[in-house]
Amino acid sequence: MGCEVYKMHFRTAVHFGSGILADSHMTFKADTLFSALCMEALYFGGVQMLEDWVELAREGRVRISDGFPYYGSRLYLPKPLKPFNQIENQKEIDSKVLKKLQYIPAEKIRAFSRDGADQELISDVSLSFGIHHVDQKAAIRGLEETMPYSVGAFTFHQDRGLYVLVAYKDDQALEMFEMLFDALSFRGIGGKTNAGMGKFSFTRDEVPEYISSHLGADHPGMKMTLSTSMAKTEELDEVLKEAYYLLEKRSGFVASENYSDTQMRKKDSYFFRSGSCFSKGYEGDVFDVSEGGTHPVYRYGYPLFLEVE
Repeated sequence: MGCEVYKMHFRTAVHFGSGILADSHMTFKADTLFSALCMEALYFGGVQMLEDWVELAREGRVRISDGFPYYGSRLYLPKPLKPFNQIENQKEIDSKVLKKLQYIPAEKIRAFSRDGADQELISDVSLSFGIHHVDQKAAIRGLEETMPYSVGAFTFHQDRGLYVLVAYKDDQALEMFEMLFDALSFRGIGGKTNAGMGKFSFTRDEVPEYISSHLGADHPGMKMTLSTSMAKTEELDEVLKEAYYLLEKRSGFVASENYSDTQMRKKDSYFFRSGSCFSKGYEGDVFDVSEGGTHPVYRYGYPLFLEVE
């Protein structure tokens, strides 16, 4: 299976929902990207192209990661949730500081999983990828007077942004991803794209060997999911036998204007957070989270595994 890195260079601030309009995360989940690409497929070719795109995922021909930060040429990955074996240098590191460490340089991920953090890694706690800020907006439509409201946003510093890993089985699958991704770059990703947020350009790079050689669920060691994802019901008993994970609630509103006359919510789901570690991989699925609308609404739940031990 081939794999590519798509580095996103944001031209505007972004809004990735945290459940509070006046707040925003720095990164997005794989299901957010997949849903946005589903919308682009609908715009391009209607329901048929949407089904074609979803079928690529169901056939295992394409897999995508969450969005992770980069700084220049250095790629970062989430901190593995598996406890590491404490070594001598850990006694010199404040556990509160260690808890703040969210992302680790990709080339050091296995060393961290084995030995924990050293002083060089701890220095990354203070690394800033950008700034959180609150923008003031005014609601006008349907109101006699404008109604002010606050929107949380994040602006990346120069030479910093987000990237996604895209694993693929054939060129056709990658070409379809890139066509939809290119269209998305103009429309924007995340919330408040109608206000100009989330627009980006992108470059495609080769995946470094220290990532590509350890991708996949077939590796015998402990594996970390790089996608916020969920196993099928029949897989869970085996998957949870030796696992270190956190669950994350996935919800939100349906973005399609053709789904319903009124805005409707998707079914709530609970997924494994990226960084969760498992001794046994799982297949995952694309889940239909629609409730009574005119077409299916898909939540992407396939994992992309990286061996960390």
